[in-house]
Amino acid sequence: APILAVDYNGLVNGWNAKVAELTGLPVGEAMGMSLVQDLVFEQSVERVEKMLHNALRGEEEKNVEMMLKTLGPQKEKEAVILVVNACSSRDFTDNIVGVCFVGQDVT
Repeated sequence: APILAVDYNGLVNGWNAKVAELTGLPVGEAMGMSLVQDLVFEQSVERVEKMLHNALRGEEEKNVEMMLKTLGPQKEKEAVILVVNACSSRDFTDNIVGVCFVGQDVT
């Protein structure tokens, strides 16, 4: 499954092989990029921002569509469409420190 994660500021800190393969963006390049500003398609931005905002407050949404941009070898595909579940990432004191998204490719 495609899995990606962001820190509290919405910067990518997790990007698995599947999401790298789908988007054409290697993990080393994805790290530190802004999910909303750099990687999400414009028509998805508002939805993803809201999901991120909610997950950082502990409200985890399920089955939300996220459209990711494609790069490099995958460029001929317009977008990668994932349906994702958001999960709040917590540190050992139970503070929310980021969000991970577990997706399903529905492109």
